[in-house]
Amino acid sequence: MSITVIIPTMQVKLNILKKLIELLTADDGVNQILIINNKVDTPIAEDIITAKTEIIVPNQNLYVNESWNLGVRLAKNDKFVLMNDDLLICPNLCSMILETGILDEESTGLVGPSTGCIKTYDNKNRMAVPKIKKSTKPKIIPMKNYLLTGDWGISIFGRKRSYYPIPEDLKIIYGDNYLLYQNTINKKTNYQISELPFHHIHSATCMMKQFESQVIRDIDNSRKYFPKEEMDRIFGKAKSVVNV
Repeated sequence: MSITVIIPTMQVKLNILKKLIELLTADDGVNQILIINNKVDTPIAEDIITAKTEIIVPNQNLYVNESWNLGVRLAKNDKFVLMNDDLLICPNLCSMILETGILDEESTGLVGPSTGCIKTYDNKNRMAVPKIKKSTKPKIIPMKNYLLTGDWGISIFGRKRSYYPIPEDLKIIYGDNYLLYQNTINKKTNYQISELPFHHIHSATCMMKQFESQVIRDIDNSRKYFPKEEMDRIFGKAKSVVNV
C-alpha cells in the first residue's frame, strides 16, 4: 500500500522543502516523490535528493496546475498526494491517511486538510514540524463546498480515477477548486482531514509580484468552469476581476 507524492516547486523556501522531503522519505507509505522543478535554470540541491525522489525538469515553468497534471500522469502508483513545497506535515502523515481506507472507497473523490487543522505562518516566522501524540488518528469528514475552500489544496490525496486534468488556462490558482467541482458533479464525495496538524506558509510562491498578472487571468478564466451564479456571488457581475 504505497502512494506517490507530487511537489511542484520554484525553490522559494529550500529549508522547508528539504525538511518536507525528509519527512516523506521516512514515511513507509511513500515510495515515490516526484519533485517538479519549475525553476528550470536552477538544479535541485543535492542535499534535498533522497532514494525516493525523482526530479522532473520541464522545458519551462509549468506553474502549479499543469505540474499536477504531469505528476499524476507520471506517478507509478494509483494513489497520489499533491503537496505544496511551503508545507510541513506530521511524521507518517501519508501512512495514516492510507490506513483510514478512505482512498479505497469507490465513492471517494479527493481528501485534503480542514482549515481548522492548518496553522499559517508568514515568511518571517520560523516554522517547525507539527507534533502529535502517538494515539492521534485522523478524522475524515465529508465536505460539500468546492469554492472558498481556504488552504484545503495544500495537500490533496486521491486516486487517478478521481483526477480530472486541469485546463491549461488555469495555471496557478483554482486548480484545487476545479478538481473538487469535477468530483462533485461526477457524484463523488470529497473530504476534509481533521485532528492532524499542517504547518504552512500561505502563498509563499503564488503571491509573488511576478505572478500577479497570471493570478488575475486565472480568476477571470475560472468563471467558465464553475456555475455562473456562484462566481457572480463571489466576484460580482463584473466581467473581469480587474474591475472588482
